[in-house]
Amino acid sequence: MMKKIILCLTLALMSATTMFAVKAKPGITQLQLVDGTIVSATLHGDEHFSYYSLLDGTPLKKSDNGKYEIISTETLNARKATVINTLKTRASGIGSTYPSYFPHTGSPKALVILVQFQDVKFKSSDPVATFNHYLNADFGTAVPSQDVSVFNQEDVNYGSVKEYFKECSMGQFTPQFDIVGPVTVSQKSAYYGADDKNVQNGTDKNFKQMISEACNKVADKIDFSKYDSDGDKFVDLVYIIYAGYSQSISGNSDDYLWPKSGTDNFYKYDENGKEISPLKYLIFNGCRVCRFGINNELNGSPDSKIPSINGIGLFCHEFSHTMGLPDHYDTEYKDADNQSPEFWDLMDAGEYTYDGYCPTPYTPWQKMLMGWATPITLDGTQAGQYTLEPYDLASKAYKIEADVNKDNFRINENYSSTKLSDKKKKELKERAKGEFLLLQNIRNEGWYKHLLGYGLLVWRIDYGDIDQVHLTDNPNDTIGIPRVTIVPADGLIINQANVGNKKYTIDEYWENCANDPFPAYGIGKDGSDINSLTEVKFNWSTMTTRPLYNIAKDEATGIVSFDYLKDFKATGIKNTLLDKDATSTPTEYFDLEGRKIATPLKGHLYITNKGKKVIY
Repeated sequence: MMKKIILCLTLALMSATTMFAVKAKPGITQLQLVDGTIVSATLHGDEHFSYYSLLDGTPLKKSDNGKYEIISTETLNARKATVINTLKTRASGIGSTYPSYFPHTGSPKALVILVQFQDVKFKSSDPVATFNHYLNADFGTAVPSQDVSVFNQEDVNYGSVKEYFKECSMGQFTPQFDIVGPVTVSQKSAYYGADDKNVQNGTDKNFKQMISEACNKVADKIDFSKYDSDGDKFVDLVYIIYAGYSQSISGNSDDYLWPKSGTDNFYKYDENGKEISPLKYLIFNGCRVCRFGINNELNGSPDSKIPSINGIGLFCHEFSHTMGLPDHYDTEYKDADNQSPEFWDLMDAGEYTYDGYCPTPYTPWQKMLMGWATPITLDGTQAGQYTLEPYDLASKAYKIEADVNKDNFRINENYSSTKLSDKKKKELKERAKGEFLLLQNIRNEGWYKHLLGYGLLVWRIDYGDIDQVHLTDNPNDTIGIPRVTIVPADGLIINQANVGNKKYTIDEYWENCANDPFPAYGIGKDGSDINSLTEVKFNWSTMTTRPLYNIAKDEATGIVSFDYLKDFKATGIKNTLLDKDATSTPTEYFDLEGRKIATPLKGHLYITNKGKKVIY
């Protein structure tokens, strides 16, 4: 398969807008129906399209009086279709190109502007110090003293945004965030966050004006050209952190801004908040502002007794969009199970792990794209016994390529209902050959400490027909043909949108997540453990020729071991590896394939010449 890289496009005037937003945060709130009844409901969707449903899945629509009415599923689906078609039109501007993505190696600088409103101010007396800690602090740096009495100290980020990316990249990417402000824009918060009534559940109507005003207010204090790392005359990124809460939380006001990122045309406004005519692009120090990101100051809702600083997960998600990563949830809101990685992926629900205070780290696939790590490909013919250290130690992962032949190649039943040409079948077979698995060992330590499960997580990637990964890919939108997902040990990935709609309870959802990695204990039909993977249903083939057996995790060390291609437990370890009588001879170490190791590595599993398995 051709190497996949993050696509970097050259500068040009934009003729289309690209915008990406976080999915709604799971949660339950109370709403009032038009007849006065108070009901429990949950929020679905993202910034482009969102709706509430009762806990049994019945959809709701907000009326003009602010109360909610029950609507049919058919009505909901029609509204979804309208929005999806609009988004596709926006994203397909012919001949449009965009500024380069934000760099993902080295120590590039990003401009962060703190924005407050006429009616909503930052909670901290020194928000620059607050968000310098949030974005740039080294591990172990204490929370600014003025924030201890302001924010709930039970809701504290595990580390800063810089530390998150530093650890994910193994030191290859340590972004620097230059913070300016706070600046106070001309209008109240609701003016910028109110939804556009001309778009069904559409974008915040005046968020672009907020960004333009903020840039104008700091223009005399900074040199925007410092933030153009590649000299293309576009500012790499302007990121806004705004005072207050987010609309993406169940129960919060529609007039709050919804976190988002993307590229857009920005124009200048005068000091009274009026757009200058004729229109003038937002250009400072010879560099034009196009790529942006925004998110909120506070987590939760305004009814919290003590405010909580926002978790960094939301920032990390939007910031990753600015580097080219697409969303990995279904952005067409079809709510299908077995479709996306859920909490295992920052670009899905992983931004909300531990309420966003300890977001899920980058996956092996995402690290491949960024050039931070390369998996080890296992030979398709060489059987062996393998160990895999926890991914947080050295970003080591194994890759198993699909074994496609005329007997196991198949046309995915979700692809087309019409007869395909021989040419198209050939193209799909080539795509099938590009599918692969990635094996990742997760232990509940560090940034992974709040994930529900641990063990061998198996990723399934289908990008064999695409040379480059792009922000607009939406790889998991086609039902039954997700491009980036996991192979769960329990055979099921529950879509969190289906929790509470008579399909699953929240406890069933969490238990399901915990049983995604191998081995999964006691969930087999007869109460047995699921500790093998002998068949993988790829999108375009079914592979039985490259099985995994005897998957086990060492609870003390976190190391995972497994047999590849052959069940060694059934045959036993070859006696030639062992010298049980050599009690007085020096200890020699062999890997699990029987190869002698001259210099053992600390923390690795070996077999000695005295017949013991040891962690060196």
